[in-house]
Amino acid sequence: MCLGAFVFIKLTLPSQEEKDRHTALLCDVIRQPETQMTETGLIEAVHFYQENSVPAYVVHKPKFYEGYTQKIVRHYLQLSAEQQQKAKQDYNQCAQFVKD
Repeated sequence: MCLGAFVFIKLTLPSQEEKDRHTALLCDVIRQPETQMTETGLIEAVHFYQENSVPAYVVHKPKFYEGYTQKIVRHYLQLSAEQQQKAKQDYNQCAQFVKD
């Protein structure tokens, strides 16, 4: 029973490395002028970059965690206009602002 719960959690929750990757992707996405700055638009853009940033020949592609991406996108969208502008200009600020 405990093993089943562990496997379920492991498959559904991102590791710190995966969280960092999703954060980095979001911080890159918000800098792109063509990105739609809505929750749906940002999630789709992060997913697109996730899927297309790894060569096709890679055996184990990183997993996309939509729930986690939604969480950090919401953090970003709840920032003030000034904070959003700072996030676009400075990766470290962006990572701090959207951190869960």
